[in-house]
Amino acid sequence: MKNALFPIVMLALFLVAGCCKPPDDMPCDSSQVVTLKDFTGLDGCGFVLILADSTVLEPTNLNAFVSTPSDGQSVSVTFHEVNTFSICMVGPMVEIDCLEVVPE
Repeated sequence: MKNALFPIVMLALFLVAGCCKPPDDMPCDSSQVVTLKDFTGLDGCGFVLILADSTVLEPTNLNAFVSTPSDGQSVSVTFHEVNTFSICMVGPMVEIDCLEVVPE
């Protein structure tokens, strides 16, 4: 009897675990509004994130979230710092976890 219940219990656990993932269209929790700035004029640079305190961050995966960024565009993001280097060297490298365009 124990062996017959094991697959049922495992299936129930997988179903419960799968249902708890937030949908992709959920808003970014704990996000902050930043400005996209075009630094493509500098060697090895592209678009960067400018924080409210003027800190410059270099995103590694911006294109995964915004296909056509524009200079001065406001976005709401969550990110984490990554231990890597860049040719641009204008700020810490970050990987974006969530990004939403702020309506104008």
